[in-house]
This record gives sequence, C-alpha cells and structure tokens, in this order.
Amino acid sequence: MFLIIFWIEYLKYCNNEEFLEVVCQLLNVILESGLFPEVWSKGIILPIYKNKGDVKDLDNYRGITILSCLGKLFTSVINKRLHLYLESNNILCEEQAGFRKGYSTIDHKFSLKLIVDFYLNKKKKIVLCLYRL
Repeated sequence: MFLIIFWIEYLKYCNNEEFLEVVCQLLNVILESGLFPEVWSKGIILPIYKNKGDVKDLDNYRGITILSCLGKLFTSVINKRLHLYLESNNILCEEQAGFRKGYSTIDHKFSLKLIVDFYLNKKKKIVLCLYRL
C-alpha cells in the first residue's frame, strides 16, 4: 500500500522534466492510437468501515476502488480537455448544470420534485427518462 501512495504522490508533485516528458509521450501515444491499456481499467474494491454500527453488518461499509494512477491521470487529462473544448466552444446548453463550475443541480432537483409531487397528488402516472451524454 505504501508503494501505491508513494507512486501517486510522486506523479502529483514530480518536477523531474524528463520523467514528466516520458509520461506525456505515453499518454499521447495512447490518445493517438486509441488503445487504452486494459489493466488501467481494472480496480480492486476494498470495503472500508464507516465507523458506525455493527462491524459485522455489511451495510456499515462503503467500497472504495483502487485504480491505476496512470489510468486516473489519463482520464483526468481527457476530462479536462473535453471540458475546456465544450466550454470554450459554447457547446453545452445552460440547462446542463451537472459537473460544471458555477452551476448547481439544485434547481433541477427542485423542479423534478414539484413535477413528481404534482402527478402523484393527481394520482396520475409519471414516467421519467434520464440519459447521460
């Protein structure tokens, strides 16, 4: 476990230009080839006790997934690039509030609750369809 933490911290705070250049070249090769290393997608799920309730009750645990730090770095870079592209080209509509700086989904949640309550009070059916881009 110490080795994993060391590696993550090294990637975060490394100022070795040669090492960073090699990592950058590796990520660019993956991006250009479209071949994402399968091992970077695999994770180890560890149950962590929530420090409340019976230790023997599985509901008192939450799972955390240990993933490849290079895989996480790569997906983080891709996410930042996509986000920057979408924001700078004004592609996202105003209604897209999730996972955006300066936006909140609170209004969406409130509107959804009002609609659901309205139809439930009228004893009418309501169908909700959600999708992710």
